[in-house]
Amino acid sequence: PNEMDYDAYIKYADTAMPPESPLLFGLHPNAEIGYLTNSTEKLFFDILAMGGGGDGASGDDSSNAVREVMTSIQDRLP
Repeated sequence: PNEMDYDAYIKYADTAMPPESPLLFGLHPNAEIGYLTNSTEKLFFDILAMGGGGDGASGDDSSNAVREVMTSIQDRLP
C-alpha cells in the first residue's frame, strides 16, 4: 500500500487480508477451539488470582479490583 497513517493501515489489514483461520496455518479446524479454551481459562485464572487468597481483611480492595476487571471485560464484549 501507499503511504498511510496508522488507522489507514489497520483498515487496510481488516479489509484486504483474509480472515485468520486454523486452515491458513495448516492446522485442523478444531485447533482454534483449544486455543480459545486455553486463553479463556488463563484469563479467568488470572482474574481470580488478582482476588488473592487472604483472610478477608483485605478482601474489599481485591474484590473491587476483580469487579473492575470484570466490568471492563463486559464493557468490551460485543
